[in-house]
Amino acid sequence: MFRRFLAYFFDTMLILLCVQIISNNSFINRDIDKYMEVNTTYVEKNSLFSDATLDIDDIYDDKEVTKEEREKFNKEYKDINLEIKENDKLEDVLKLHNIEYLKFTNNNNYLLTKYNMIGNIATIILFIIYFGYIPYVFDGQTLGKKIFKLRVESIDDKELSLRQMMIRSLIYTGVVFSTLEIILFFILKQNIYMSVDMVIVFIASSVEMACYLTVLFRQDHRGLHDLLTHTKVIDLKQEILVEE
Repeated sequence: MFRRFLAYFFDTMLILLCVQIISNNSFINRDIDKYMEVNTTYVEKNSLFSDATLDIDDIYDDKEVTKEEREKFNKEYKDINLEIKENDKLEDVLKLHNIEYLKFTNNNNYLLTKYNMIGNIATIILFIIYFGYIPYVFDGQTLGKKIFKLRVESIDDKELSLRQMMIRSLIYTGVVFSTLEIILFFILKQNIYMSVDMVIVFIASSVEMACYLTVLFRQDHRGLHDLLTHTKVIDLKQEILVEE
């Protein structure tokens, strides 16, 4: 079982490396500079929000907020729209902090998705080709499965079909959800999209977890993706030992 997860990890890292190369190519991804700028801004402002949390605790620690403390705080955190007013209580300031942080992260994530659309599309295409088409062509094996002596087979001893492998890859790689996210990005307004996206991410994570857990705890180690596509992963090392 451990080798199966290692094979998947190896394959995933290989794909993500290819995606990184594509995404960082300014000729292919014309928005890479904007993406890097947004990412840099995120790191800086995220740090400010973290510092603000600590400063808020310090300011309200003695339950007495002075004018100097308010002015210093308001000046220091003006760029992230945080302000302590004269009669604000601790819960008021923390509520404002949480609201502004949520707005900031939602806007930032939306922009990162927008400026890395090439990378997102490349990820989907490469995952489908690598986990769907390549195993169909190369006798149920990806490079990772070949290295770790594993192979995908049909449970009815028939040849693997392209349909089986494509559906299998769509389920356990989460590509179907990633594709839905891209489609909805161009259809929905930002605030609606971010809310819907949270639901999609939750469902995608649940399906992925179900695939892992069924592999771990089923006696035959067939994951949800195997059960739905009538496939199984066999250990070629064990087969060799049996034949000997």
